[in-house]
Amino acid sequence: MGSLLCYQIELLKKVQHENFVQYIDSFIEDKFIWVVSEFIDGGCLTDIFE
Repeated sequence: MGSLLCYQIELLKKVQHENFVQYIDSFIEDKFIWVVSEFIDGGCLTDIFE
């Protein structure tokens, strides 16, 4: 895993704020890095900004 990505994941683990999506887990499967976060109901950010 790239050092910048590792750094960003470590930041997500530490952030505890009501305005941030809560980090749950991360893992590598095949060649992909997955980051698991809480589900936020209400649509997609692209829908909000359109």
